[in-house]
Amino acid sequence: MTKQIERGKISEVLVRFGIRSNLLGFLYIRNILELINGNRKLLYGGMMALYKEVAEMNRTTVYNVESCIRSAVELAFEEGNSEELYRLFGNTIHRDKGKPTNKQFISMILEYLD
Repeated sequence: MTKQIERGKISEVLVRFGIRSNLLGFLYIRNILELINGNRKLLYGGMMALYKEVAEMNRTTVYNVESCIRSAVELAFEEGNSEELYRLFGNTIHRDKGKPTNKQFISMILEYLD
């Protein structure tokens, strides 16, 4: 059985890994983590379904949700806590250049929260 993760804990972890709380991508990632937290199988159904649900929740477009998340992840890997990120993602990314996809990032954050 999956434990519920509190919103504050999700926010704390996102900030720790370099996702700025003033970015829309932060809100959208947190929304997705909250949705997945209630039903982990949603993650395996594809990101578009999650983007669509988050877009509807926030009265925006699927493209905007995907783009804001991608920008937040890129910014975290450019300016965030590289040691924490490398510790979490290990050999799945190149230490100086690489960044995960939105799905990889969200999956690893979810795993970290467990």
